[in-house]
This record gives sequence, structure tokens and C-alpha cells, in this order.
Amino acid sequence: MTIKQATDTFDSRYPCSYTYEDKVRWLSGLDMRIARELLIPFGIFDKDFSGYEASASPDTPLLVPHPFDEMYILYLIMQTDLFNGETQRYNNDILAFMSVYNDFCAYVSRNGKQKSRSVHVSM
Repeated sequence: MTIKQATDTFDSRYPCSYTYEDKVRWLSGLDMRIARELLIPFGIFDKDFSGYEASASPDTPLLVPHPFDEMYILYLIMQTDLFNGETQRYNNDILAFMSVYNDFCAYVSRNGKQKSRSVHVSM
């Protein structure tokens, strides 16, 4: 999934007043966390990742592959409800997001190895 695919899918499902730049910043923060906590330690992603600028190409691929990439849409919905003060909706959103995120964590854990070992995972 690319930045554009994530923001377009989100916009079609959940119209809101947040800007494209806001959404890219949220996606950037999520991918920085995923890179630092999962992909780099498990040797799946070897470079230092500093996120995306709003000026990044809309065709920039996000880090999480299909079928786990739905987490990006869920994360944008979650962030929107958080910043809108929609506490009950946010609480439901985070459960949906965490379900997909935890599935991805389990996938990485099963298929990756700690960085100190050789890696045999393709994503």
C-alpha cells in the first residue's frame, strides 16, 4: 500500500477535515514505530527510517505488507477520532487497530529472527 492508497481509501470511508499533511504525519509516525520496534530488531529492515515528509511522493510504499496493511486505514480512523474527542469511537477503533497490529507482530516474530542472526524473511 502506498501513502496515496492509504489516504484515498481512508478519505472514501471516513471523510473528515484533517489535511493530507496530517494523515502523512500520522502514517509516518506509525511506520517509524513499526520500523524501530519490529522490522529493524528482526533484521527485516536494515536502514535507519526517519519517516515521511508531507512532500514525499504519494507513490511511496508504506512498510507493512498485505494482508496487514489495513492497519493504516484503521490507524487513520483511530487518530481522527482521538483528535475529535470521540472517546467511545476511539476505544472501539484502537481495538480493531491493535488486532491487526498484533497479528502483524506475530507474523514478524514467526518469520523474522533477531538481528544478530541471519534473516530469511521476504516481505
